[in-house]
Amino acid sequence: MLHSLEKIPIGRLATSRFEDQVETMAKIGSWTIDFDKKESHWSLNSLNLHGLDSKKVWSWGTVFNSYEESTKSKFNDLVNQMMLDHHPISIDLKINQSEKSLSRLVLRVQAQPMINAKNQCIGIVGVFQDIKDLISDKSLLVDSERRFKAIFNQSFQFVGLLDPQGSLIEANETALDFGGMTLESIKGLKFWDTPWFQYKEDVRLQLKNAIQAARKGRLIRYETEIIGIGGSTLTIDLSIRPILDENGEVMYLIPEGRDISDKREVHQQLIELNKELELKVENRTRELQQTNEDLESFAYSISHDLRAPLRAISGFSQIILEEYEQVLNEEGHRLLNVIIGNSQKMSALIDDLLLFSRTSRKEVLKTEVNTSRTFEAVATEIKLGNKYVFPEIKYDNLPIVFADSGMFRQVIMNLLENAVKYSSKVNQPLIKVRCLSLETEYEFCISDNGIGFDNNNAKGLFQVFQRLHSSKTFEGTGVGLSIVKKIIDKHGGRVWAKGVPNQGASFYFTLPKYDE
Repeated sequence: MLHSLEKIPIGRLATSRFEDQVETMAKIGSWTIDFDKKESHWSLNSLNLHGLDSKKVWSWGTVFNSYEESTKSKFNDLVNQMMLDHHPISIDLKINQSEKSLSRLVLRVQAQPMINAKNQCIGIVGVFQDIKDLISDKSLLVDSERRFKAIFNQSFQFVGLLDPQGSLIEANETALDFGGMTLESIKGLKFWDTPWFQYKEDVRLQLKNAIQAARKGRLIRYETEIIGIGGSTLTIDLSIRPILDENGEVMYLIPEGRDISDKREVHQQLIELNKELELKVENRTRELQQTNEDLESFAYSISHDLRAPLRAISGFSQIILEEYEQVLNEEGHRLLNVIIGNSQKMSALIDDLLLFSRTSRKEVLKTEVNTSRTFEAVATEIKLGNKYVFPEIKYDNLPIVFADSGMFRQVIMNLLENAVKYSSKVNQPLIKVRCLSLETEYEFCISDNGIGFDNNNAKGLFQVFQRLHSSKTFEGTGVGLSIVKKIIDKHGGRVWAKGVPNQGASFYFTLPKYDE
């Protein structure tokens, strides 16, 4: 039919400027063909859509030949069919891209027949529509959907899509492959009725309850098990995330499962290892307790066995001095006094070693300790039994600390005794006791103006049997400072010393402000 109208000229359809503006905005153009009069009329925008100059006269043949052959032939067939059955038609026409004057490439043509009273088709009325943007948007949508599908299906996680009632809409290939199923075979099933969750009845019930909670807009997450091909199972971290519309209503539910079987296995191995370690620690602790008990028994046994002969040696030596004083010469008196003195030193050493041993084993029982009263009480006790010139002691304001009162008293006793002893040879001995309140601890300092020591040797002071001065000059066993360090260590503090030869020494220790 259109071929028979190729020479029909195209006339300008009489429209108002307003109608032209509306068509331009809508990217459409109207047209008509009158078969009896062999006339066709196009609106201004119909001409513009085809890139035709409205001031020139064009024929249908010119326009018809601008369409690509594939669409032109189909258009002609549709028009012929419309002439017979009087049904409207719609087709997308591709404009030949070689026509550089044409700015549009795709037009959608919609047309319907004009029927007279005799039910005869006497013409066509139609609309051209620029659909280039629609095709572009559709192409972008298709591309976006393609990319989404690729990401959705290539994900290592199990991902699906449910409606608000929990019916399955989509599942990715990872999940389907694991279950050995197709989407068509499970689509529309309630999620808890799908084969993945036919592992245990309580697994299905837990999932059903989780979906009911997610329908209320809550994110649900928990660990569960799913079953796959051949009855293989996986432990997954399952989350069910609700997707809301603009009104806050749940549109979809997105279930996602992450395989945590390896993590679960590692976690179980860690639990087993921890149990094994705890058992080893328990056994080792029991062994250490037994060893400590054995050492304590050994120490007391040695102490008892050594004290008896020491008392005998010292006692018999004293008797010889008293009974045979006239018979012994000067050298005999000297040798017996050496024996008695060394016996007494050995006895003191045994006492100190036993004290060090008990300090190492003793449990720390912390209470509030008034350090001012402790220092004053210890100083008074030392003064009563002091064989040296007792020094002046100056105190700062001292705090109340949280410590084991007995152990703290032993620390003060050892440090003050040392300060008294090593300052005894100066004319005006002086001891200063200070305390600094730091952020998390108290720092105590006991200093004297006595004989002092070389600071290079300070590190060895707190080791057992370490002495910086001869026992002939200052008596002692070299255990006292080791006991101080042991006690302060058990309290979580630090201990150190500074000295200058013949200018005095300062001993420092810290105690935490708060019980840990």
